[in-house]
Amino acid sequence: MRIGFDAKRAFFNRSGLGNYSRTLLLSLAQLSLGAPEMHLYSPGRGEEGIFPESDSEKFNVHLPQGFVSRIFPSVWRSRGMVRDLLRDQIEVYHGLSAELPFGAKQNPIKSVVTVHDLIFLHHPEFYGRTQAGIYDRKCRHACKIADQIVAVSEETRRDLVKFYGIDPAKIQMIYQGIDPIFDRRWSGSELNSLQQKYQLPGEFALFVGNLEPRKNLENLIRAWQLSETEKGKLLICGAGQKYLPRLQNLVAELKMEPRISFAGRVPQEDLPGLYQAARLFIYPALQEGFGIPILEAISSGCPVITSEGGVFAEAGGDAAVYADPLDAKDLAGKISQVWNDPALRESMRSKGLQHARHFDRAILARQWMDLYNGLLK
Repeated sequence: MRIGFDAKRAFFNRSGLGNYSRTLLLSLAQLSLGAPEMHLYSPGRGEEGIFPESDSEKFNVHLPQGFVSRIFPSVWRSRGMVRDLLRDQIEVYHGLSAELPFGAKQNPIKSVVTVHDLIFLHHPEFYGRTQAGIYDRKCRHACKIADQIVAVSEETRRDLVKFYGIDPAKIQMIYQGIDPIFDRRWSGSELNSLQQKYQLPGEFALFVGNLEPRKNLENLIRAWQLSETEKGKLLICGAGQKYLPRLQNLVAELKMEPRISFAGRVPQEDLPGLYQAARLFIYPALQEGFGIPILEAISSGCPVITSEGGVFAEAGGDAAVYADPLDAKDLAGKISQVWNDPALRESMRSKGLQHARHFDRAILARQWMDLYNGLLK
């Protein structure tokens, strides 16, 4: 089977959609039986190290050819790529980030599109009217012409039916897995070195994610001030230069500089150690398509506090503690409860590792192969 993938995010995005794309591609490539012939279509190879050469060599990578396609790669992705798919005799094309090229329906290639979320419809204010409109048009077009739609959560599947009126039979739900680097347990000396690198005390709480309003970090900062966490420190990891000054100003206003620090974008290879070293992980986002940091944390044995309602229970299961993300006092109370109860944290660790088994990469890869094979029957 020859499968083509929209690999732009795999080569250009270090978080979110990029991690989803790379993990899915590598999981399929590592199937012991029936691994497909995989062709990646990308406008370039991105920054060095995002998709290491040792990994990309497992695939057939295709870049824009011809003067116009190289100068205008967005036009190639939206229109010109179809010619390349036909040239390469692709049988199934998979849009990994809610996009499919125009013209994809007017050829024998079967198409599938992954939709991660419809947050741009729930909260267009997080994106701006123009950007939200662009996301909406691209997603509607992809869902209309796709032979199969895949939602990364039940929450997203419900939204697709609600907002776009899509027949539920056209939508399949397949969860996302996490990077294999989260499988390894770090030694005590490795964890100590990591804590020294980030100047962390023995006990700290962790947040990982892009710094943006929907992550609800201002309420997290207020809750941390109200919580009974003694001299514990909160480490906030993530990129987002536009939002960062607001957060830093709030920390200064609350006089919390000694107890809250910002690490910026943390290298992916450091994240497993940070999750394993943290006393707890706090993720009070307002809305997500899935919430992959929650799964990364519980897979690392880190107790999780996250938001009640929405998709968060799918990611955290019965292992997480849930709080009202809009109520700083409620969030503070849950933080205090988990921080100060070793037996509760141990129970959450045990339940988290059990829940994480539902997201085994090999199982998810087989679900994808069943879907691809079903499209060709």
